Amino acid sequence: MDFFVWPPFRDRPNEPRLPRSEWKYLASEDGVRSFLEKQCHLSRQAPVPGNEAEQHHDAFNVWGRWVEEGTIIAPFCVVHVDAHSDLGSGWNNRSFTLIETELLALPIEQRRHPAFGSEHLNSGNYLLGAIANRWISQLTYVYPVDRTKSEPVEPGGLPGFEEDMREMTRLLWVEQAPPVSDLPAWIFRNNDWRTGIIELRHRLLRHGVVEDGEPVTDEPPVPFKCIEERGFSLDGVTHVFLARSPEYTPIEADELVPVIREYFCVS
Repeated sequence: MDFFVWPPFRDRPNEPRLPRSEWKYLASEDGVRSFLEKQCHLSRQAPVPGNEAEQHHDAFNVWGRWVEEGTIIAPFCVVHVDAHSDLGSGWNNRSFTLIETELLALPIEQRRHPAFGSEHLNSGNYLLGAIANRWISQLTYVYPVDRTKSEPVEPGGLPGFEEDMREMTRLLWVEQAPPVSDLPAWIFRNNDWRTGIIELRHRLLRHGVVEDGEPVTDEPPVPFKCIEERGFSLDGVTHVFLARSPEYTPIEADELVPVIREYFCVS
């Protein structure tokens, strides 16, 4: 849901809902329907299987249940439409040691039921947990762009300073850094997002320090790409998971939940 709010909230939530002072834009019902129908090619007349929950990380357990029930066959492609990558960055981040030295140390059949919490698997890193379970064959991160209009320029003022700086940063990042700021290097092959390959590695932890050198094992590579919403289009969506994400969305966003529900049937 926070995909439809601008700007993305990057701090640690300390309120149950995103306060009005922290957001400038919330998508309209027409805007949400346009994205779902024109870019995701979903239809109210033919809803796909889906589910919803409060938090992002609940997707992990829903996917696991779908796999166990045969509702979906692993590995599957995930299109992650979100204001955050959920790949182990952010304030609640212990993901490096958690994934590489703990979760990947377990046999694959024991990774299905990890602990959840701020020091364990959570909404900021659950996609890594899914990759560690070898559920994901390909991951696409669709991120939002600024939908706010530039403020009118006062006589003698500087035109769109923040917008100009954002565009300059985007251009400079084309070759040097990813177009979003929350992609941790360690999850990628050779620690380089430009490889387009997520490659998790099992490493040993000795005396509280992750050992350098060759990893014990490498997990199967997962092709990755990130794309801004304006350039995104996808046919063939088979399942939908909606995270309501209350801490990162204003209470006004709740009115969009029943709109999105029209495009999936609970499974």
